[in-house]
Amino acid sequence: MKLKSIILTGLDFFLPNSCQACGSKILLEEVLLCRDCFSRLEAVNEDFAAEQYERHFSEDAFISGFCSMYKFEKDSPLQTILHNMKYRNNFRNGINLGQLVAGQNKDRLISWNPDLIVPVPLHRVKKAERGYNQAFYIAKGISRNVNVNLNDRIMRRKKLTETQTKLHIDERKVNVENAFEVRNIARIKDKTILLVDDVITTGSTVNECAKVLLSSGAKKIYAASVALA
Repeated sequence: MKLKSIILTGLDFFLPNSCQACGSKILLEEVLLCRDCFSRLEAVNEDFAAEQYERHFSEDAFISGFCSMYKFEKDSPLQTILHNMKYRNNFRNGINLGQLVAGQNKDRLISWNPDLIVPVPLHRVKKAERGYNQAFYIAKGISRNVNVNLNDRIMRRKKLTETQTKLHIDERKVNVENAFEVRNIARIKDKTILLVDDVITTGSTVNECAKVLLSSGAKKIYAASVALA
């Protein structure tokens, strides 16, 4: 048995990991959730992804393509993971989720040939309250998997917006309008950029980010998320 395997087995015995949804012990090869809880997640298939692209992105055409891993459902194991990541200081969930997103969509991500990965920025006030931007850690996981540079200093969120959760689609667009700006135009000129967020609902936030990036000289924008709501 290799040394790494011996160490992992020892850690698993003395410090066993638990499923974040049901609390049961998970195996070494399992990530975040046990097999039963993972089986409750509904994957995003090609037809659903195409439908969502047509619905949220095709008209404006700021986003050239997007990928996502699971459908977001209330009170699901995925909601628990995302909640722990955003509100319980478990930012490592983001890295694991990013690696899963990249692993599931690796061929597509590589075919897009992005020059940079950029997480959707969090306003400095919210970042100070939370301590970190969860999208950064998801982007970090993707970056590790596809070997594309991550830069979280390309954009900033200059307007403190209210949460999008309870807003109608038209209200969401107005809420994020002019909320972002590019900090380093030279770094994005003629570049293909992969935008990363945790959940895409109406696409208003990533669309606004993409619009700003394109108007500042970026060549093409793609998007990736853990979930579609």
